[in-house]
Amino acid sequence: MRRQFLAFATVLLLAAPAWGDWDDGDCIRCDLTGADLSGAYLEGANLIYANLSGADLSGANLKNTVLVDAELTGADLSDADLSGADLEGANL
Repeated sequence: MRRQFLAFATVLLLAAPAWGDWDDGDCIRCDLTGADLSGAYLEGANLIYANLSGADLSGANLKNTVLVDAELTGADLSDADLSGADLEGANL
């Protein structure tokens, strides 16, 4: 799991300017449309206003993740752990 998280973090760091506002490890307004994040460890991530439409989040650890106003239309959330996640205003 840790390896998948590090790979995700590396991708975000390399592409952050194109994806949105990167601030203190948070990815605000990130465009992750169609991203393959299956099985990713994203516990506690701050993805406010993120566009995750069509993303594969199957089996991902999204515990305590902040997905306020996130776009999740068509995202695969099968077997994802959303315990404690903040989905206020999210479009599912």
